[in-house]
Amino acid sequence: MFADTARVSNSTVNETEYLFRPSIVGGEAVTDKTTPEYRHTVRFLNSGIIAKQGVPPGYEGKKLSWRCSGTLISARLVVTAAHCFPKGFFMDDPSKPGTPLFVPFEKVTGEVFFKRNSREDTSTGLSIQKFVIHPEFKDNWMYTTKDVWNPQNSISDLAIALLSSQAPQEKSPANVISAAHKIAINDNLILAGYGKTGGDSEIETPVLKRVNVPFRALLNNKTEMYAGEGDVETPNRLSDPHGACSGDSGGPAYLPASQGYTLAGVIVRGPDTQNGGCLSSVTILTDIRPYANWISATSKKLLE
Repeated sequence: MFADTARVSNSTVNETEYLFRPSIVGGEAVTDKTTPEYRHTVRFLNSGIIAKQGVPPGYEGKKLSWRCSGTLISARLVVTAAHCFPKGFFMDDPSKPGTPLFVPFEKVTGEVFFKRNSREDTSTGLSIQKFVIHPEFKDNWMYTTKDVWNPQNSISDLAIALLSSQAPQEKSPANVISAAHKIAINDNLILAGYGKTGGDSEIETPVLKRVNVPFRALLNNKTEMYAGEGDVETPNRLSDPHGACSGDSGGPAYLPASQGYTLAGVIVRGPDTQNGGCLSSVTILTDIRPYANWISATSKKLLE
């Protein structure tokens, strides 16, 4: 997954921040506010409150925060990844080492930011009024799937968030690709996302970055695709990688055209560290086309 990785301590503090990892690899910062990348792409800061009962001692009621990215598809709607709104998180079971233990959240909330000024998060965030994750997405799918990088079954890692009010005027919605649209091998896709550019211990304003990558192929499940110069079957570190990384989850894969950018995919994951990680030039995307009808129907319900 490309959401920021959780760091949960056993201390008595009430709030624990997720680690901030570098975002878009091999790309460039977006500084021109007239570009489609700036106008369409947003940043999430989401939080979850751990349940007060039925969790390991020391975790009760703690708050975790994590960063994701997303794409405006209307003045109040943002498309992102379902795993940006988890029902909880997995950790090593203290009583059964090596066994994953699901720790549920009591509540998940979020805010969306727009990179409107140099300080960015100063009174510019909009709260998320409601979010809907795709009904087929399961938080534990990685533990029930044989090949998580090229699965046979659909993962449906997709969500839509409703903002509390309209996005600022300098932002605008992207077009959403149609179910019938064809994407050819090596067609150019533009990935965009927010993330920390420094080390884990630094406090630094995230920046929006973009990178061009080629569309490669659909995955076995036909509802996800991958992009980049790397090989999804045998990923490894490349000398000049291009792609997404932690914190870019939910961000867009835009298909550029003369009439503007079209949202074609949502960044959801990449190979693990042993298989090259973010330096493998393999970015896996939820293909928007099989979900075009769900996006349309869900959007209408959210805006009612």
